[in-house]
Amino acid sequence: MNLTFLEHELVHIVLTLLAISIFYLRYKSLWSIVMGILGGILVDIDHLFDYFRFSGFKLNFHQIVSSSYFTDSGKVFVFFHGWEYVLLFVLSGKIFKKGFLFYPLAVALFFHLVWDQVSYTANPFAYSIIFRFLHNFDIAFFNGF
Repeated sequence: MNLTFLEHELVHIVLTLLAISIFYLRYKSLWSIVMGILGGILVDIDHLFDYFRFSGFKLNFHQIVSSSYFTDSGKVFVFFHGWEYVLLFVLSGKIFKKGFLFYPLAVALFFHLVWDQVSYTANPFAYSIIFRFLHNFDIAFFNGF
């Protein structure tokens, strides 16, 4: 899929608004909104690790939004992007009886990962943190088998 950075992020925002609407209506908690934003939008903060690891601490907005640092470095870390976290957050909501916190986080992150999966790779394991770890975060495994 060939969307601009802004178009891609707008879809993340719309999906996050959907997730937080569902959980705000259910729980009537501002925490549900905060956690949904964390899982659906702010999760992308982990891209900065990949960027700074490759580029050092010089800022180049074009390089950040183009995500060229992944290809150039040959690595895809994005430590907060993992299907495992969705399961962990759902289980945490059940175990700790804090659905208003964990469920919006889980669903917003799920929507985020589905959209990234559809947008960036056909490899169904690409957004598994365990899979990426086992393959040394190598972009060749992120992109395919």
